[in-house]
Amino acid sequence: MTRLDEETVKKVSQKLKKIDSQIRDFSGSSFNEICRGSDYFDNQVDPSKKKTAAVPVTEELGEISGFSETVSEILNYLGFNSAHVDESDVLGFSKAIKKKPDLVFMADNDQFISYNTKTNSFVGNDTATARGYSILTKETIKKNNLSNILLIGLGNVGLSILKFLTQTETSILQETEEIFVHDKKEKKIKKAKTIEKNIKPLKKSKPSEIDLIIDVTPVKNPINLKEKKNHNLFTIQPGVPPGFSPNSNPSNNSNSNSNSSSSFGGEVELKSFHDPLAIGVGSMAFMALNNWRKR
Repeated sequence: MTRLDEETVKKVSQKLKKIDSQIRDFSGSSFNEICRGSDYFDNQVDPSKKKTAAVPVTEELGEISGFSETVSEILNYLGFNSAHVDESDVLGFSKAIKKKPDLVFMADNDQFISYNTKTNSFVGNDTATARGYSILTKETIKKNNLSNILLIGLGNVGLSILKFLTQTETSILQETEEIFVHDKKEKKIKKAKTIEKNIKPLKKSKPSEIDLIIDVTPVKNPINLKEKKNHNLFTIQPGVPPGFSPNSNPSNNSNSNSNSSSSFGGEVELKSFHDPLAIGVGSMAFMALNNWRKR
């Protein structure tokens, strides 16, 4: 998992209403609906009847200040009864268990999980983030009649998104004409083709063909958009930092809101959504309570 910093974490808690509004604008669905599974995954959980706890972990690089508090704020926004535990590590976990929560959230440098105390099972952030973003992608495609998709970044989350978008209830194969992929490592593109043989590498696309980019990379400006002319472009970005923003191109002089739309070179209208944490956390909760099993 990508390690977030304190500033990024705090911004999420401050922008939950904005994230919800942007999700509605992009997809027509709410933040809650995306995390719950929308119409694609069965989930009748009533969050108001579920208790969750977030436990700080100080292993190796240490706790990210405000992380467990932000996790609880996200869950409370979605209607759960959530609280963070002041104590950390094993002591914190034991304190949390005494309060008899349905879920316990914990993260170290390698793994971020939602642990179901009733079923002794857990859901990881990578899978949950992938499901949430695949639902957001499918709903955005349907609402805006998009047909050519580019997925950039084929790590754990990127490949999991590809699986959801081609092999599960959130498949976009019927709605789209082409799915393009890109990663700086050729072996990852080959691995992606074992998931869906009909995907194409970015080099076989024309810039004007791309309607939507899913950016799962940890870098800014992962591809050059200068060749893209007179065409609207959506970007959905779980990657940290976001690869595309109004400030991504020095030639952009737009005064647009930094989380809505901007122009590249005065010709490409970019409509961008970025959330590094909230969709993953919310999806983890609903998936763990619905006894999700890795596909």
